[in-house]
Amino acid sequence: MSQLFNFLRSYIFRSYDLRSLNIVLFSFLPFSLLFSRTVSEILISLICLSFLYVVVRQGQWRDCITGSVGVLLIIWIVLNLVVSPQAINPESSFTRSLLWIRFVLLFAAVSLWLIRSVDDLRIVGTLWALTLGWVMLDGFVQLATNVSLSGQERPGTRLTGPLDRPNIGTFVAKLSFPAVVMAVLIGRDAAWPLRRWAALGLWVAVAYVFVILSGERSITMLTCVAVFCILGFLVLFVPAWRLRALGMAIYAILSFVGLSWFSPTVSQRAELFITHTRDFWSSIYGQLFEAGLRIWMDNPITGVGLKGFREFKPAAESDDLYGHLHPHNIYIEWLCETGLTGFIGFVTFVMVVTLPVMRLITAGVHDRLVGLLLAGGLIVLLFPVAVTQSFFSNWSAMLFWIALSSIVAMTRIVLTDSRSHPVKVGNTTS
Repeated sequence: MSQLFNFLRSYIFRSYDLRSLNIVLFSFLPFSLLFSRTVSEILISLICLSFLYVVVRQGQWRDCITGSVGVLLIIWIVLNLVVSPQAINPESSFTRSLLWIRFVLLFAAVSLWLIRSVDDLRIVGTLWALTLGWVMLDGFVQLATNVSLSGQERPGTRLTGPLDRPNIGTFVAKLSFPAVVMAVLIGRDAAWPLRRWAALGLWVAVAYVFVILSGERSITMLTCVAVFCILGFLVLFVPAWRLRALGMAIYAILSFVGLSWFSPTVSQRAELFITHTRDFWSSIYGQLFEAGLRIWMDNPITGVGLKGFREFKPAAESDDLYGHLHPHNIYIEWLCETGLTGFIGFVTFVMVVTLPVMRLITAGVHDRLVGLLLAGGLIVLLFPVAVTQSFFSNWSAMLFWIALSSIVAMTRIVLTDSRSHPVKVGNTTS
């Protein structure tokens, strides 16, 4: 711990600059999410205010109104000038749409200012790896003893780790893909020896098993889809990685089958997933999807406003539907609560974020591997037909934007020579 403290101290004060301090704040965000949303909100606010200070001081607005950040700003304006005024409960909608600007600023700060080179990834990657490693250890202890090291009792069949709810698999899956890319970029830059790459491979294998054992059906399936898409592409199109990818695919299949065989929890969750998938529209999630689509068809242009799904009370056969606050799919949530006005903007943003990653996949072998890992992260975050948490709920939204902003930042690093041509916003003395 003393070595880590000395590392943090030297990193922050080596040049006494604001950017280094905010990189450390961003590095601690995942850890803060485990224990306090309030602390996480404070850290995000500090990062946003620091970013605005640098932009205003240097007058570098151009990068903040173009590309993916520009699309988000347009969406935020539309939410507040078009969607919320037409909402069935404008006051409730405005409380969410106005404050949504903090995620736009966080995304801009991370992708344009904080993470600009592999050097910046070292502190983020170190603290994220420590956080995720401790979370998985905490969860495995809870699996074995029904009480985690952090004192959380296991509620039913799903793991919580240090959280007070069973979302720890989502936490690990959404942060692991960008964390692995950080490690790959750092290892490639530092010419890691074979033993370090082997350690990274072991870490990935353990994280994959942990997500399955978490008992979260949707995130487990998304993780499997991402993993097999990556490995399938390597087998089909990257001969240099074919044998290794086949070996990893065999491990992934045997792990899932073995865990399903020996763990009643995993097998029960898998059977429930198959049951819901086979007769999806009769399941609670199918009814929620249908309700969201019905709301949108009745309000096609501007939707019913943010937080409107919970108030609209659509007609449905199941009374259980009314206990849910969102349709459990981010795209349907955008459709029913913001209409085509917000949905088109969000899909545009997704395309702007995704296309650069697709460029990496068609690049050279090394960049292609990084591109595939980044694409895996996008699948976990943005897969269109998945059952998900609310896009706008504070905890899940913070996790989403932390992961996505780091993915976009690393895509920029790989696509450009960040050492010779850094992103314009900010400098080493701001």
